Amino acid sequence: LDTVMPLEAWAPAATGLIVVDGGIAGGKNTLLNVVSSLVPNEERILTIEDSAELQMQQDHLVPFESRPADKCG
Repeated sequence: LDTVMPLEAWAPAATGLIVVDGGIAGGKNTLLNVVSSLVPNEERILTIEDSAELQMQQDHLVPFESRPADKCG
């Protein structure tokens, strides 16, 4: 990035897809919990996690949790 902007400056204007990926203990959950507090409550948020750890408080939260494959895939 050429410019560093405070989270409060870009988060309200960001729309669409945000993907956060990283290793164990990398701060992903902390980052997403903070960023989610800046998302308007009328926006729908979909999360996909290996184990449900996020603590989002929005009304339109759709959480998905992965599971091991079985005979159906």
